[in-house]
Amino acid sequence: MQKGQCWTGWHHHRTMVLLAMLFLLILQRKWEDKAPMLTIQDVRAILEVIVPKRIIAEHGIPEIIDEKHNARESARQSHHKKVAILIYQSQSTLPAFL
Repeated sequence: MQKGQCWTGWHHHRTMVLLAMLFLLILQRKWEDKAPMLTIQDVRAILEVIVPKRIIAEHGIPEIIDEKHNARESARQSHHKKVAILIYQSQSTLPAFL
């Protein structure tokens, strides 16, 4: 696990990976008669054609970046607040002689 990654994030990541693997397995099983050599690269190529790409106007890019930065800053502040609460709680439960 990478430094700074929380258990919730790790479990979310692992869940998404397992769901992706299950999706690929189902596709391989479904198409094994028509495409017995179907690979992950094939599925990716198919999805790139099928799934529409989001078209973004040039003036919309700074707005998207601002949204991402605001979300990141909010997550950072939330993390610092949680850490501060945990530190305060751990200090308040220390024995009196410490």
